[in-house]
Amino acid sequence: MNMNHEEKYLAERFGRKQPFKVPEGYFEQFNAGIMAKLPLCSASSKLNEGGLKATRWQRLRPFAAAAAVMAMLVSGAWLYLQRADGRMNVAETLAKSEKSMSATGNFDRAADYTMMENEDFYACVAEY
Repeated sequence: MNMNHEEKYLAERFGRKQPFKVPEGYFEQFNAGIMAKLPLCSASSKLNEGGLKATRWQRLRPFAAAAAVMAMLVSGAWLYLQRADGRMNVAETLAKSEKSMSATGNFDRAADYTMMENEDFYACVAEY
């Protein structure tokens, strides 16, 4: 069914009478009615009177956020440096073990077993 058929069906079944009515002048008086229900004092006068006093947490929230960011940066840098030191130790260990493996032929047997090129095997081992 396209839109015209649906509209015709609904009009035939229920008619064109609108079930809801808005009182006359409702939207013209809406803003004035809402404004009349609001309290007369403004937000700036409440601030001057101390009615909207900031809590301790609200005042310290920016400092807490800055401290959390700094803690994350410092711990991230420390972890990165620790990992970099560990990579250097792994690289040194691999260099030493490569010499011993090439001497005994174990490295070539491992590369043949994994069916990898030497460069690919070096790349995989160097990541750890």
